[in-house]
Amino acid sequence: MSERIDAIMDRIDAAQAVVEVALDAMPLDFLLAVFRDSRQPMKRRMDAAEIAAPFIHPKLAMIGTANVSGDFGTMLERAIQRSNAVRPIKMIEAKAVPVKSSEAAEVSSERMKQSFQSLRRRF
Repeated sequence: MSERIDAIMDRIDAAQAVVEVALDAMPLDFLLAVFRDSRQPMKRRMDAAEIAAPFIHPKLAMIGTANVSGDFGTMLERAIQRSNAVRPIKMIEAKAVPVKSSEAAEVSSERMKQSFQSLRRRF
């Protein structure tokens, strides 16, 4: 009985392994044949689809357009002038606030290696 089961399993495996592709087929054609063959296991079909997808479906990408009026040197000079005309960023002015010695705490190096959750100030 087990010999008969083994023979049936061998026949099923052999049927699943056959993928018909033309002799001059490209690798992508082979992947598509595996993907479209309903006799193949779903895992194999999904793997083939995943590998073939980037070669079939276009990748979304950003495309920029530029209104070119003149040569590159002129455009570059105008861009430099525009960037120099921008106002400089103002610095934030702040004063140091002294901390009372009762608020400051000494922390050992061993404690520094642990979590800081308990050392956070609660505002």
